[in-house]
Amino acid sequence: MRVSCSVVAVAVVALGLVAGCSSESSSDSGSSASRQSAAQKADRPLTDYLLQASDVPAGYTQMNIPADQASQTADSLLASTKGSKVSPASCQPDLSGVSADTVKNATASFFTNGTSGGLIGSTVVTDTDYVAKYRKYNLGSCTEHKVTSSVNGQSFTGSVSTKEVDIATPGVEGALVIQQDVTTNLPGAAPLKQSSYLALLPTDGATVSVTQKNILGTKAPDRDVFTAAVAAAAKRIAG
Repeated sequence: MRVSCSVVAVAVVALGLVAGCSSESSSDSGSSASRQSAAQKADRPLTDYLLQASDVPAGYTQMNIPADQASQTADSLLASTKGSKVSPASCQPDLSGVSADTVKNATASFFTNGTSGGLIGSTVVTDTDYVAKYRKYNLGSCTEHKVTSSVNGQSFTGSVSTKEVDIATPGVEGALVIQQDVTTNLPGAAPLKQSSYLALLPTDGATVSVTQKNILGTKAPDRDVFTAAVAAAAKRIAG
């Protein structure tokens, strides 16, 4: 049951991450123009911003996800996040403009430590509003919120708590660094508590995210590993 709990806890966190790609009904045209402008200004290949094997500690290896598995995961993740209900309702992101292809074809790199269960991830989106959107749906009046949904037919409720943390982002202005704690409840299972770190690093025409968590749900995320990964990402942004 712990594996299933881990999967749905990931889905709860993913709701906030996917929200960074969401459309805003009150400013769709502006957001679209912003994304187009961002794409035009991002003259470096987006892969230049991604963490590489040389950026992560010893013991971490890069994940190579087969295309069919990536497609299935994207479909399941998007179905779960789009079907989620968030309380308070003001913390519910608009995901109507997000497609499975958006998730499946995301520019990303992931690294895992098979011994500790640690996961380091980096993604890049051509959206300079990402930090503002994440703040809107996860901080302020949304610092504490609940998510109800299902993954592969298994219903769950997640209680999400978010706080900013003081971790350096060398040379990157306007960054947001948070710790997010999720308690996931499933029928017939003990509650699972998981924490993750997330840094959102804006740059010209794009936003880079760095995450660190323990996918086994048995340990707290490694702050030292995360700090080093954020510093490496900031260095790549600096070029």
